[in-house]
Amino acid sequence: PPQDQNFLILMGQLPTGTSLQATSETALKVEEALKTVPEVQGYLISIGSGGPASTSNSIFIPISLTDRESRKLTHIEVMGKVRAALKDIKNFRFNIRDISSR
Repeated sequence: PPQDQNFLILMGQLPTGTSLQATSETALKVEEALKTVPEVQGYLISIGSGGPASTSNSIFIPISLTDRESRKLTHIEVMGKVRAALKDIKNFRFNIRDISSR
């Protein structure tokens, strides 16, 4: 069952062949959207991935939420707010989950 652990994982992808520069520009838009969600306390944005199957079109963002005792919304409701904030970013496909879902 979902557990509110004050932490979310956002993973996103742009179309194949998107440059690292374009991915970085999209990451800035994601950052601006995250800033509009007051329950988001902090995050770290990582773009691209290395290794044998390296890509320049991926974005990975672990998100720290304000402490659950100090917010009125559940982490599931915050996930909905984050989705709504990101929905208008063009060509950005993403999923967001809590760390209790594996």
